[in-house]
Amino acid sequence: MRTLTDAQDEFGATVRPDQDLIWDRGWMETDDWWIVFYNTRRYYETQNPLFGLAGNAPFVAPKDGGATFHLRTNTSIESQLEEHGQRILAEA
Repeated sequence: MRTLTDAQDEFGATVRPDQDLIWDRGWMETDDWWIVFYNTRRYYETQNPLFGLAGNAPFVAPKDGGATFHLRTNTSIESQLEEHGQRILAEA
């Protein structure tokens, strides 16, 4: 069973060092998924939207170890969870 730390580590493995991203400050747990949110270090340090990423789709790691994927950015996370029969269990 994949844990939140596993999911964060898997996302981290996809990030190029020059991207300077942070991915351990926001997450969501659903029935079957871990959802990892990420943004630039500069955005988190300043909270200035000018330094935020555009189109940074949340990273999804199924708890059962299935293939990871990204949610769409053109619709709400909540509606996508509903489409897939997922409910939010916890979030930070």
